[in-house]
Amino acid sequence: VVIADAGDADTKQLCSRGPCFVTKSAAQSMKLGAWVRDQKQYLRDEIVSQVSSHASLEQIIPVYDLEAVHTVFLFSTGDACGQNVVTVCSEQIMSWILDNVGQALPDVNIKRAWVEANVTSDKKPGAFNILHGRGMSTEAKVILSEEVLNKYLRVTSEEYLDFFKYATSISIKTTPGGG
Repeated sequence: VVIADAGDADTKQLCSRGPCFVTKSAAQSMKLGAWVRDQKQYLRDEIVSQVSSHASLEQIIPVYDLEAVHTVFLFSTGDACGQNVVTVCSEQIMSWILDNVGQALPDVNIKRAWVEANVTSDKKPGAFNILHGRGMSTEAKVILSEEVLNKYLRVTSEEYLDFFKYATSISIKTTPGGG
């Protein structure tokens, strides 16, 4: 009721998987990461759409570690969310990369590849997850007017902001990972 009276909410849900490719050098991993990122539209339209009618590749974030690049894929999956479909899509993308990198980047040599190598800290807290979420990550934004705050929460916007300030401050100080 509060959200409806506020005019609804904007939401975003993403599910992640972070395949890792090991090359012969940091320079090669940087070339590979940039190339994979540039393939996003093709990968979404031609690979992911063939695997799932629900998943859509929304973003690719290359994370570099020496001669390795972790290509984090962020998917929206609608109501059919699941780490399984994201893993299957990521495996298909990996196969396409391994099949096509030689022609696109002949000077890049991939020595090893894994569908996940811990950049998204599978089932553990990690810095990447704090910033981007792990598994299903949901964000929602609702703008509450003074009238809605008064009617449903029985507070003014000033009182609400004071509460938020102190509740956030103590959470950061007392919660591993900053609440």
